[in-house]
Amino acid sequence: MGRKNRGGRRHGPTRARHTARLTGTVRITDAGAFVETAEGAFRLTQRGEREAMNGDVVTVSLHHAPGGNHRAVVEGTLSRANACVVGTYELAGPLGVIRPLDTRIRQDFFVLPHDTSAADHGVMSGDVVSARIVSYPTRYESGVATIEQRIGGPDAPDLGIRCVMARYDLEDGYPEQAVAEAQQCVLDVEGALEDPLRRDIRDRFLLTIDPVDARDFDDAISVERTKAGGWRLGVHIADVSHYVTWESSIDLEARRRSTSVYLADRVLPMLPEALSNDLCSLKPDVDRLAFTVDIDLDRRGRVSGFTVYPSVIRSRVRMDYEAAGLLLADGAGTEERRWGGECRGGRRRGGGRGEGEGEGRERRKEREEGGVRRRGRKKKREENREGEEKKREKGEEGGEERRRGEKGERVKR
Repeated sequence: MGRKNRGGRRHGPTRARHTARLTGTVRITDAGAFVETAEGAFRLTQRGEREAMNGDVVTVSLHHAPGGNHRAVVEGTLSRANACVVGTYELAGPLGVIRPLDTRIRQDFFVLPHDTSAADHGVMSGDVVSARIVSYPTRYESGVATIEQRIGGPDAPDLGIRCVMARYDLEDGYPEQAVAEAQQCVLDVEGALEDPLRRDIRDRFLLTIDPVDARDFDDAISVERTKAGGWRLGVHIADVSHYVTWESSIDLEARRRSTSVYLADRVLPMLPEALSNDLCSLKPDVDRLAFTVDIDLDRRGRVSGFTVYPSVIRSRVRMDYEAAGLLLADGAGTEERRWGGECRGGRRRGGGRGEGEGEGRERRKEREEGGVRRRGRKKKREENREGEEKKREKGEEGGEERRRGEKGERVKR
């Protein structure tokens, strides 16, 4: 029924006022459900989430709420973010139920009685499974899924890692065809140098800096002085394109993976190990094919030019971030002794480790003495400047006294 106003007239049924529909992405957190749109983020009403799942692109309508705020209600789903679900499998009469482990997915999915995927994969009640979504939940029906993989029982030691892999569609291992292609790749430096664009720069001192637990080293750097007094910074990246041809099995699989993934107990490489851990890994003291960018810097560190070309390189030292940090902090100290002077001077100066250490001590002593001399010269300049200012002030005071005396003489006359 409508409601009466003071004048006795009746109005129609009251309805919430709302604005035009917007498009956005659903984000579900512990704090609630929101939709991110170009106009901003809006909280979904208590029942406004409807059939949407985290990450889905949806259309929403905005409704006025107390306090002048807006609340959103999902009106339709444009695209889905989840193609599979990882959860615990349970039985509910003739149906199987998958309860998602991801708390952002609030809907359960059912395995229909005629679906034999649970039996085919040996799934028992309580097991964790990965299932492909067959149909998504709507306002009137529940979602349906079919099991594609049994991840493990609830007590499996690597259950957490395998759940992460299944959630993000990560695979442990590489397709056989891609592995076979990688095993056929060989390093042929002489053949590579037949390319007139490729330069042989193996005489340069290069080093790699990676995490301690890194398994592949795909970039290196070099730094050297130029005749103009500036610097030439070399950045050298492993030349994967020399081995991986367009549309090959390795290329297609690498595109799908996009990057190497480091998990707590394993590494899922983007490329087969024959490439990622060998031919395309810039290990010390072995020849490797690379792409090089030489960046020219002036004395003040400003970029004055650059050159890009394919190259043949040889890394000299493998460093980790901690060692590099100590080297920068300590100058020619502990890390220089560790690497025998190679990290600072290119090649070791002198014949033995003792000579390298002696040179390091001499350079530190020279720097310290130079610093003392510089501080002494600076102090002397400051003292001279103060003396000149005092003389100038005295001269100004004397001139003022003379001017007052001359003025008094003129008055007496």
